[in-house]
Amino acid sequence: MKIIIVGAGPAGLAAYLHLKKHLRLSPDNSSHQLSIFESHRSNINVQTSSLAELNASTALVGGGLGVGPNGMRVVRKLDPQIHDRLENEGFVCDNFTFRSARGFVLATTPATDRKELPEHCVSIARHTVWECLKDAVGEDNISFRKVSGAYRNEAGKPCIKFADKGEDEQADLIIGADGVWSKVKDAALEGIEDKGQYDAVSEGLLGVGGFVEMPLPDHVLRDKTLCFTFGRNGFFGYGSHRPANQNQMMWWSTYQDDSLPDKKVIDRDRILEELRKRHQDWKDPVIHDIINKVQVDSVYPTWTLPELPTWGGNGFILIGDAAHALQSTSGQGVSQALEDSLTLALLLRGFLQKAASGSMTEEEAIDRTAKTLYQIRNPRVQKIAAFAAQSASGKRELTLVAEFMMCFFLGLIGKFPSVGKLLLGNYNNELYDWDAEKLVEEALSLQ
Repeated sequence: MKIIIVGAGPAGLAAYLHLKKHLRLSPDNSSHQLSIFESHRSNINVQTSSLAELNASTALVGGGLGVGPNGMRVVRKLDPQIHDRLENEGFVCDNFTFRSARGFVLATTPATDRKELPEHCVSIARHTVWECLKDAVGEDNISFRKVSGAYRNEAGKPCIKFADKGEDEQADLIIGADGVWSKVKDAALEGIEDKGQYDAVSEGLLGVGGFVEMPLPDHVLRDKTLCFTFGRNGFFGYGSHRPANQNQMMWWSTYQDDSLPDKKVIDRDRILEELRKRHQDWKDPVIHDIINKVQVDSVYPTWTLPELPTWGGNGFILIGDAAHALQSTSGQGVSQALEDSLTLALLLRGFLQKAASGSMTEEEAIDRTAKTLYQIRNPRVQKIAAFAAQSASGKRELTLVAEFMMCFFLGLIGKFPSVGKLLLGNYNNELYDWDAEKLVEEALSLQ
């Protein structure tokens, strides 16, 4: 079987590694052919590139992120050495701290899954996550060619075409891990009417952020925490993205703005002035320390995808942001991509084993993998998306009453966690306790 992965971001790289592990590929790929294509090398210039160029690159060096306990558990299952490298190069968090712009600590929640051998959230630079996975794949195994589209040829086989007009590539399975502006998505949605309704949607939120060298605040060190601060006119987050002794902070500010920035003519001085003005009355001195030291290089819109009716068929499968771009509020973008990649590999292995026994064809195995992946994964990511959309309302312009109600609610569930469980359910347990192997085994037993 020939498998092509489009996109060498975290989703595509993790898919490559999981497939290699679970399909037990031989060193020379003689049992299956596996290749991965990426449009840009990692040295793309974030400051001068257009939004279109940035959106086309899944290997883009972005800002900071958190790999949740569920994501870290997937990485451990994939390769303990990658897991340990992420923990050693990032900042292992025990808690999330929620604050108000008026200076109150509203709630502290655990950033671990609290199992017997617990996993923690790791706050880390996106580039570091990408480097860890890329090194495990081997850069020589990544073909840096820009995919411009995907289609089925006259024989019904999935194919990709390239922007350089080179010869098209045919495969048995093409995995679209190429982000919110996926070039594979249209082919994966073949037969769906009005595909335009599933285009990426701007959420009217813009984000700025980056990294700054400074001593870690006492509460970040003491509580091993990421801090999230909500105000009437936006949101500010900060925490370490490197081991504590390296004094490296990541930060991000999100605010409501329905316009899309033109990165070619971005006025960095104006954006920095607006950043400082937006947070000038916020009470946390750490925020003031950060915004007085940083320079703003980039502004990023928040893009999401509507719920897709399928994640694939006819030899195409979507994973990661190509299937379900989530708001950053979810804190689950990379973790959900990691879960996708593991689930995909386990399902494909299971259905190919059935094909080898003669109970189905290889093409049917691929088709059932696509359908079952959607059945297992889509309900989970849609629940996360709904929770993230609700949380994102706190990043928009708020009235005084709305601000009070938000802070009251966060304070209430911080002081009385049982109230939070009553109102929201046991969300964190559901989030962190997800078991791909169990769900795949159950699904395969019904086929």
